[in-house]
Amino acid sequence: MPSGRRAGRSGSHSRSSSRSRVAGSHFSSSSHNRPTKFNSTIRFNALYSAPRIHISGGRKYTYSTATLRASASLTVFIFIALFIAIISISNLVINVNAMNTIIYDRHYYINMIEFAEKNPTFMRDAIVTDYEQSLTSDAYYIIYMIDGRVEGYSYSVYTEEEARALLSQTIKVAVNSFILSDETDSIPVDYKNKSIESDGEYVVALSNKKIFLVMTALSLSIFVILIVITAIIQVKGKQYIDGQEANSTIENSSLSKKPVIIKCEYCGTILNEAQSSCPNCGANRNTK
Repeated sequence: MPSGRRAGRSGSHSRSSSRSRVAGSHFSSSSHNRPTKFNSTIRFNALYSAPRIHISGGRKYTYSTATLRASASLTVFIFIALFIAIISISNLVINVNAMNTIIYDRHYYINMIEFAEKNPTFMRDAIVTDYEQSLTSDAYYIIYMIDGRVEGYSYSVYTEEEARALLSQTIKVAVNSFILSDETDSIPVDYKNKSIESDGEYVVALSNKKIFLVMTALSLSIFVILIVITAIIQVKGKQYIDGQEANSTIENSSLSKKPVIIKCEYCGTILNEAQSSCPNCGANRNTK
């Protein structure tokens, strides 16, 4: 029954096809998890990982272990801050959209009330039969019966005392159709006199908007600060390597690894460094 809620839940601006109530429940499982068994054998990587050498402006540099560890830790916090910022922005957009929906609904029903005031055919009497608290706020909405045939609901714009005072009272409601049916939309006329701040859903959405706006600002600020700190640590943690010294070291290292081949100048027999004469032809290694 969409009366006073435009196909939404009772007393709510949210759209839903059914009038359902969410029951509280304990999250439990009928089965018990067995303790996890861990393998006591720990394998270590025995491969040596050489420091990574970077080149900037023709100069070679590397980072100390402390710099790399600090950068890695800060990177983790950067991603956490970014994740929180994304969640906060998403919730901020959701609550802003909720506020816009409530404002749109308010204009729609105020126009319906003003039309009914000018056209009494669309104004009906209704008896308040019950009231309930909103699922999403501390406000209350009333339930009424139009001409004893069609049930309608208001938005959650009443306090508990106001809703209780209206119980069994006859009120004026604006309807959107001359012939009443289960599809007739209606709204109590006193909704026009209620401020938007009395709408429980609007108050909740506004409060959430402020919270997520602050969270978005803080998380983005932390995100930027962490990036700046990481950049500073990396700049200060650079350890430059002298180009000539590095090249000389590499060349000497590569030469020292090459085997020395000595051949006899007469017969071509390969000699080792300790032999002073050829074991094949007897020639001296240094003479022809």
